[in-house]
Amino acid sequence: MPDHALVTGGPNFAGAPRNVKKRRSQISASTRAYLEEVWKRTAYPTGNQYKAIAAHVGDRSVGQVKTWFKQQRLGMRNSSLHSEPGAGSDIEDDEEELLFPELVASSEFARLQQLIRKCPNPSERRVSIWLRVLKVENLAEVVALWIRWKQDQDHIGEAEEGDISMSA
Repeated sequence: MPDHALVTGGPNFAGAPRNVKKRRSQISASTRAYLEEVWKRTAYPTGNQYKAIAAHVGDRSVGQVKTWFKQQRLGMRNSSLHSEPGAGSDIEDDEEELLFPELVASSEFARLQQLIRKCPNPSERRVSIWLRVLKVENLAEVVALWIRWKQDQDHIGEAEEGDISMSA
């Protein structure tokens, strides 16, 4: 029996040594800190932002950076499933993605979500300021629809809570 068969676990069907599984690389503390800093600003970087992030950290490819952000978003969704009931639901997230795909895909969507949580009933003037600051004026109509939808979701939740407390 050839030596390579013992070392690699034996030849594959073609007679060549089997491929050894690639080890997962660890993210350095400085890279993790930078990725988390960017994550706080946006959960959905654009293609150019992914390239810039990968170039800045230096030890990650664009694909690895994309994968890191995907895993963070998945972790955020999964943690919302295990939090208090009604705090955030996967169904609502899916519905949001189906109804407003262009908005959800924008790099400033996470920031817009934070703003609407802080001010659930913004005036038109406040919304126009948000759009200007976030540089998403091109999505003004979609943002207006999304805000109305979000408010309706909140009112439905409040009505259900009210019904529950009245019957208890």
